[in-house]
Amino acid sequence: MFLIRESHPSQLLDHKVALLQSQRQDLALCTNNRDSVPDLHTFIQLAFLRPTRLFFTEPLVILTSFISAFAFGLLYLLPEALPIIYSSFNFSRQKAMLILLFVALGLALSTLTRFYDRHIARQRRRANLPLCPERKLFGFALAAPLLAVSLWWFAWSVPPKVGGVAWPASAISLILLGYAASEFDTVLAGYLADSYTSYAASAFSSCAFLRAIFSGVFPLFASPLYENLGNNTAGSVFAAIATVFCVVPFVFIKFGLRLRGASRFAKESLTGEEVEVLERVKTEKEERRREEREGMRRMEEEVAAAQGVDCGAMAVVPYF
Repeated sequence: MFLIRESHPSQLLDHKVALLQSQRQDLALCTNNRDSVPDLHTFIQLAFLRPTRLFFTEPLVILTSFISAFAFGLLYLLPEALPIIYSSFNFSRQKAMLILLFVALGLALSTLTRFYDRHIARQRRRANLPLCPERKLFGFALAAPLLAVSLWWFAWSVPPKVGGVAWPASAISLILLGYAASEFDTVLAGYLADSYTSYAASAFSSCAFLRAIFSGVFPLFASPLYENLGNNTAGSVFAAIATVFCVVPFVFIKFGLRLRGASRFAKESLTGEEVEVLERVKTEKEERRREEREGMRRMEEEVAAAQGVDCGAMAVVPYF
């Protein structure tokens, strides 16, 4: 840490202003540094209130925090669940812990996706095209369904409801789980940083807080869950939750730009082209609403005119 040079723009600017101020006593210079903490009230505002507000009001932060926390909770749950599950294969606790090596292999395989990300970034840089945050979600879009597949696979390849299956059949599925957990951590952290820019630390703190809670709570109910529900049903509970999360990457890809544009904190990440796209979408939406209102108005006029004609026709009919 002591050997790493400062790279944060606001801190570098503060250093330059302080140096210039020391050389020119006749100048009164200051910077608009959002990370500065002049008093206790500001510290509470930045360190507690802003992350809390982001967690409860920002859809991107809420979804990212829960998905990342769920993946980390599974990693911490496995050391408690594996001895129970693999006792059906007559594994000792120490031998069951070796199954975690398959998770480690999945974590290592996640580095291959980074090469693809670098390839995409290089291509867009050569084409002089911007690389928006949603274009960096390939690993997340791949990992979300893989996590669901791995959990369903693992849940229904172990006893007691599934018999005659060797232990490697279930252990191999944990490779996908390790890969997905690594992708969730890497890709979602980058997405928050790209989306919230100068507010990224507050978004990270919300995500880290929920992740710590899940990582601490999941091991506590692992043993009761698997002992009471059984290996297959308990595993299916987590698989069902992971299946619901499969839609989130595509929500981010399709609506991420609009969500960032509607956010007070993520709006700064918008490029000029993205602002133009949002303005175009807003204009088109207003035009459609205007056309719908105009159509409704004409329809009401036509109905009113038709009712007026009917009333006049009825008025000339003699009453007997």
